[in-house]
Amino acid sequence: MNEHTNYDASSWILPSTESEFREGIEVLDRYFDALVSGEDQTARFFPRADNLAAYLMVVEKRLGSYAQRLSASVGDAELTDALVTDAEGQSPTEEMASSRTRTPWLEIDNVFYEARGYSWALLHMFKAIAIEFEPVLQDKNAQVTV
Repeated sequence: MNEHTNYDASSWILPSTESEFREGIEVLDRYFDALVSGEDQTARFFPRADNLAAYLMVVEKRLGSYAQRLSASVGDAELTDALVTDAEGQSPTEEMASSRTRTPWLEIDNVFYEARGYSWALLHMFKAIAIEFEPVLQDKNAQVTV
């Protein structure tokens, strides 16, 4: 499924983005049908804490990337340094700071609207998470956080 929904936005040659999304919607529809019918044992959804944690790590990385690219567009080194950390969670060194790149002027709108769209989708994902993972969130006392 992910190969249909996580598609390169700059791709303009075959296959078209629209056809990939159409195929992704068809795959998703088949999954929902199998999930509801219960006949296909390969279609499962596991609302467990480890699955939620793995998803939240992906969200954290993606939001961090958006924040870094958006802050790189304004040229505020202090803001960019505050958002960028290395693998150990340390602030950037002088070497890292000197290698920083700015978001090109012609790509700033693209980054903004991509981040805005992802944030909008994330809002709806968290609404679904609050419902689907309710027992897990209650057990971890994390309902307020979500």
